[in-house]
Amino acid sequence: MIHRLASALRRTLRIAGQGMDGSRRATLWTLLVLVCAATAAAIGGVAARSIEIAAAATPPPAGASMVVYLTETASDDTARGLVTQLTGMAGVERAELVSSAETSKRLTRELGESLHDDLAANGLPVSIEVTLAPGVHDVIALSPALQALRTSAGVEDVVVAEADAAPGSPLRSLRVIAWFAAALFGGLALVIILATVRVRLERGRQERQVAELLGAHPGFFAIPTALAGALGAALAGGIAAALVYAGITTWGDAIAPVLGNVELAMPAPAEIAMFVGALGLLGLVGGALAGVAGSAHAPRGIARA
Repeated sequence: MIHRLASALRRTLRIAGQGMDGSRRATLWTLLVLVCAATAAAIGGVAARSIEIAAAATPPPAGASMVVYLTETASDDTARGLVTQLTGMAGVERAELVSSAETSKRLTRELGESLHDDLAANGLPVSIEVTLAPGVHDVIALSPALQALRTSAGVEDVVVAEADAAPGSPLRSLRVIAWFAAALFGGLALVIILATVRVRLERGRQERQVAELLGAHPGFFAIPTALAGALGAALAGGIAAALVYAGITTWGDAIAPVLGNVELAMPAPAEIAMFVGALGLLGLVGGALAGVAGSAHAPRGIARA
């Protein structure tokens, strides 16, 4: 048993180092192709994850606002009744009564003492500030409830203001594009790795035929080629992870403005291990397919004879 395992390990190392045809140059080119595919997939994943983190940290888009200005003769009971009425309206998130004194403080902060004194001389109105839910600005502007509110007792005027664009809205749009691109790069990398490993390790059919003529089991080829494929793909994944890590460390600050001032998220050790393991699994599948495909062409009938 130990002898068989040692023999399989030796064949695995020979195939991984030289391929089925013994060409080290072709093996190096294969490794280069695997590294390029893995690096593209890693870059797409890092960019998408960084944009996702940045988008999650930005505040959600704010809804529109509405201000209800009350007449000078409006009583406190009328104002509180309007606040209750507005709070119960569909599409209203919050309604707050702003007194004349509070309005005065806000004007002082925003306009300064001189302009505030000029406005205060004409009297500052009591108002109700209403925060609307996102997406209801156009609906509530034409609703019968708003028209009835304008003619209510104690109401001087109603102004509906559209919300400013949220600072994180471009990131939310870019997030979808980034994940689509990451999925595209990942799919291409999967196909390239499987195809490259299988084509590279499927060569040397004559060697397989001779071995099976001597009674070798199909696992004699499938197991070493599968392990060699896993070893090569995992090595390519490790090199790709090191390249991406070095790239983020060296050029991360220069790349951030291209992504909308998004700070690139450094992959965690566990994520790097999962990435390398996933590539190793792909290489294992590709190598196993190469071993099975090559064995299928061997003349088993002659061996049985």
